Amino acid sequence: MRSSTIQKLAVTLTTVYLFFLFWAIIFKFQFSPAYLPNLQYINLIPFAESSFQTGDFNTLEVLGNFIIFIPFGIYLNLLSSKLPYWKQILLIAASSLFVEVLQFIFSIGVTDITDLITNTLGGITGILLYLLLKKYFANKLTLHKYLTTTATIGTILTLILTNIMLVG
Repeated sequence: MRSSTIQKLAVTLTTVYLFFLFWAIIFKFQFSPAYLPNLQYINLIPFAESSFQTGDFNTLEVLGNFIIFIPFGIYLNLLSSKLPYWKQILLIAASSLFVEVLQFIFSIGVTDITDLITNTLGGITGILLYLLLKKYFANKLTLHKYLTTTATIGTILTLILTNIMLVG
């Protein structure tokens, strides 16, 4: 795979990822706004209230918010390795804040500081994974080839599983 092919694939995968991320967080995997919750609430206490459902800590939601943002940190490095890491973290946090604010504006979810924290930590984890992998690959082109191949497989599996979830 040539460098330009890898870059084009990275742009395509990032676009699919961002679409999926937006659909998951804002539209809750729904096709119709009629099925969206009618919530307009802000939680500014980390890991409180909205992190709990029926009295139990909602580990799946908190972990899901963390995991869904890991690719963001990786994709940022695939697209532009010239962007300083602190700016990447700022972009991840700003994107998470943007989504949280949209949830509040459109009354479609709880605007939650816990989500902002876990989303940002997930993105930082993606950046750290990229840096760790960078140490083990001979050159950046090989690393980017590996990551785009892995991301392609992951994207295809995610789309298949999402389709199964929605149909089943």
